[in-house]
Amino acid sequence: MSDKLIEVKCTFCGRTWQEDIEQLERIDQELNKQIIFRGKPRRRREQYRVRCPHDGTFFIVEVEVEE
Repeated sequence: MSDKLIEVKCTFCGRTWQEDIEQLERIDQELNKQIIFRGKPRRRREQYRVRCPHDGTFFIVEVEVEE
């Protein structure tokens, strides 16, 4: 496992757990463009498809990543 763990909460059952973003399926969409904040590091938003280990629900998680 990498050091890129995120906390995820199921949108259906409310269960919370940790996922390694390197193991998740990245979704390529136009929403993943870079955002530049003046005087701050460059950041972008990436979207990943996640499956709840408790009830099997699939949903999208958005993660902000610094470059």
